[in-house]
Amino acid sequence: MHEDLPNHISEFIRDLKSCSDLSSVFLYYSRYLHCDPYLHSIFLDFGYNPEKGDFQDTPSLSLFIEKLQEEYSNFSLPVKRSYSSISETSSDKNRSNKGLKILSARVKSILIHKRPTSYREVAEELIKEMSMVSKAEEKNILRRVYDALNVLIAAGVVIKNGKEYCWKGKGNKEDYFCDITEETITENTLLSIRAKKISSKRNTLQTLTERFLAMRSLIARNLQLSKPKDSMAFPLVFVATAEDENKLTIESNNTCSTMRLKFRKQMEIFNGSEILAQCTSQKIIN
Repeated sequence: MHEDLPNHISEFIRDLKSCSDLSSVFLYYSRYLHCDPYLHSIFLDFGYNPEKGDFQDTPSLSLFIEKLQEEYSNFSLPVKRSYSSISETSSDKNRSNKGLKILSARVKSILIHKRPTSYREVAEELIKEMSMVSKAEEKNILRRVYDALNVLIAAGVVIKNGKEYCWKGKGNKEDYFCDITEETITENTLLSIRAKKISSKRNTLQTLTERFLAMRSLIARNLQLSKPKDSMAFPLVFVATAEDENKLTIESNNTCSTMRLKFRKQMEIFNGSEILAQCTSQKIIN
């Protein structure tokens, strides 16, 4: 696990290195694009089409991983002291948490004056207050803005509607922090965020366990049967559409190791292992 990277990015890199079906890996981690603008930007740089939910060409594995590591290399570092209103702390032990609390209070002030507003507007407002800051430090602060917004949402004083954030607590002055103070944003708030992440990981583990058991059950069944003349090999992907007039064009290279699907209208893509798990749970496979 890469300790200096966000958890979902560390897991993304691990799966890219270990899984032979890159399309499934990209499809799985595309669910983070709506909440991680940096990952979304990387996907776009490598030819990702948000409307189709796929890449024009499968990205180079080495270049993609290199870009992920480069973009998120400073994620875990605290903001440097050149931006004192955010990074000022009283002790090294609690520097990270206190820096986040101070940043949350500053973000709150911006939200009160610019309601509703977007992440980009909040980030740009903070960058205006910075002086003599490098590009790497600027990116680090932009990442921490997301942490601050998540803390405020967890504290129940900010609501998110699409890409807009809106302050729903009290306060109409910049120095009025009756809703979100050093006491409000405590370890309990941070623990609440961590608990949600743990819950999400448990759900992911449950899903992977179900897929593993389904695959093992299928293998055991196939070993007892004679090899059929026609068969489908894993990994595989199912494509479905509710549109009668939809048109699907499939292109592949000579070895069929890479395929490109072109749709006229919206399509829905299902992972083969996901379908197998559902069939097994419903006892369709005997």
